[in-house]
Amino acid sequence: MRRWWLAVAVLWLAASCGGVPPSFGGQTTFRQQAGQNTVWLTVRPWPARSLTTSTFEVRIMGPDRRAVRRAAVSLDLSMPAMEMGKTAPRMEPAGPGRWQGQGVFSMNGSWQVTVQVKEGGKTQDRARFLLDVQ
Repeated sequence: MRRWWLAVAVLWLAASCGGVPPSFGGQTTFRQQAGQNTVWLTVRPWPARSLTTSTFEVRIMGPDRRAVRRAAVSLDLSMPAMEMGKTAPRMEPAGPGRWQGQGVFSMNGSWQVTVQVKEGGKTQDRARFLLDVQ
């Protein structure tokens, strides 16, 4: 009986302090066609929160449905509604057709995440995703 009350007290305390920490959040994946490639963007934690580190994973498949391997991927985080400048998380290869990086949204609101795919030193494709950051 005491353990049940302790669990209720801990949950009440977490809720009164702003909820469960973001690290307990899930993830979501967006998909978009960019030229001949398909780009997936996975964001963790989800929902995304301002002033909290978010992890971004980008996966790219070519028109032959195979992982794009010889590409450089960059990410730009910006707020279309106001000039906040751009934040560009560093994206590192994380396996065939996958890149991963981390960044922070500086405030709540609607953010645009732009994925740029460069092959042979030239920008080949761009995919833009709109996220609501809490």
